[in-house]
Amino acid sequence: MTHRELGDHTDALAVLMETPNPAQGRICGRTMADLALTGRDEIYERAARAGRLFVPFDAGGWPLDVRVGRHATGVGLNSPGCRPGRGVTIQSLPSLEDLRRDGLGRYLQPPR
Repeated sequence: MTHRELGDHTDALAVLMETPNPAQGRICGRTMADLALTGRDEIYERAARAGRLFVPFDAGGWPLDVRVGRHATGVGLNSPGCRPGRGVTIQSLPSLEDLRRDGLGRYLQPPR
């Protein structure tokens, strides 16, 4: 409820968005960088085949590029109307298709 409290009681423009993230799930295998990046997990694949998941899951997993793309799309669609007269200006936001095609790395600044 933190996002709700911030939105109701401060000037913050709080938004909560969620995507399937196998690295945070209750049934995932060992959480390693590869799992966080690719979103592929054999245990999740087995759980999906057994009908134990609430989201679609296959051998493609839920890669970070796709999860970020879904969030970027949500931000792009919802920001102008999030608070009348006080919207957020967004420039150069990659689309889900851009992220799927080019990967997330293309849109990140190199480390200092």
